[in-house]
Amino acid sequence: MGLDIYSSDRKMNFHIGYIGFSIMRAFFVLPCGDDAFLEYRNAMATLYMAFTNDFHDAVGDLIILIDHSDCGGRLSSQECQKLIECLKIDEDKIRNLDFKDKDRLEIYIRKMYDFRDIVNYCAEHKEVELIFC
Repeated sequence: MGLDIYSSDRKMNFHIGYIGFSIMRAFFVLPCGDDAFLEYRNAMATLYMAFTNDFHDAVGDLIILIDHSDCGGRLSSQECQKLIECLKIDEDKIRNLDFKDKDRLEIYIRKMYDFRDIVNYCAEHKEVELIFC
């Protein structure tokens, strides 16, 4: 059970649990600044996903991922081209978070690189979409 993402040409795939996907998105927000990260965490905690203009300004095109459903839909190659520039991974900041399960952090970091790889693949192949299911 969880989220499967695959390229429409079926050459790449990615799997993560739904909670892991939300955590991964939060970790992608982390390099956008402490205020943006805190706003994202608060939104997840309250399940109220309405963000301020400051948040939108801070995350830029990363909003493509944040606003995307975690249970279905598609991202076009053009969306992936915009998104790939925003998928920054700050391993030091992630490891310094107050997260009880440090081994799980390492899994999320690896998953972030895997996700970035599939988004990059789609960005490079103009006819390929990412399919979420």
